[in-house]
Amino acid sequence: MDAEMSKFSADLLQSVREMKANVRAREMKLNISDVIEARHKTGLSQK
Repeated sequence: MDAEMSKFSADLLQSVREMKANVRAREMKLNISDVIEARHKTGLSQK
């Protein structure tokens, strides 16, 4: 196996380990407007 493939394999295994350990590289926080929040609470979402 060449060096590039070995590096790819090692990175992939590390990523899987992090997913299983619930380690996040980043998180996103969405701002939900009051109108959308009210629709979801009352079950009137626009799907």
